[in-house]
Amino acid sequence: MSTQARFGVVLAQVAFGIVSAALAGCSSAAVPAQTPASRAIAFGPSRCAGFADDEAVADILSGKSVESVGPLYMGANSKTSSPRLEGAVLSVRPSPGVTSEWLNRALECHSARQATGQASAVGAGSDPFVLAGGTPYILVRSEGDGFRVEISAASNADAREILGRVEAFGAASNIVANQQIQ
Repeated sequence: MSTQARFGVVLAQVAFGIVSAALAGCSSAAVPAQTPASRAIAFGPSRCAGFADDEAVADILSGKSVESVGPLYMGANSKTSSPRLEGAVLSVRPSPGVTSEWLNRALECHSARQATGQASAVGAGSDPFVLAGGTPYILVRSEGDGFRVEISAASNADAREILGRVEAFGAASNIVANQQIQ
């Protein structure tokens, strides 16, 4: 190996060491732990300026535009693993001019407002977009001529709570309940 090549290798090792030390210093700095509620508070002002109330999602919250509800399982495609309950899913009829991205943001903002106590108590007891002490994960996708709204949580207990709320929401609104949705 030439002197120039060895110098390049040594220089790369020194640069890697400096970057590693800098990153280690950053990670050891005291960063306050965020609770689900504090994440909801931080989410609201930065992303929800155009979604000041629940009027945007009123037809979903009332059940008027929801066609069906059911559990959301992950991992059901593998023959060696059993499916894991992740939460629940709603099939929603489309509204004029609404995109999946817009609906996703509107539901996230509704969830953040509920978690921080800044929203009305519309369907508070069975609102599937609310968790005790935080917000669930919400993902809206276009599906057929409507939307698929997935509501999930990190823990199994929260996933069961979401499913229970969706089932209560569906029963109160006379919505068709699906047995299993993947």
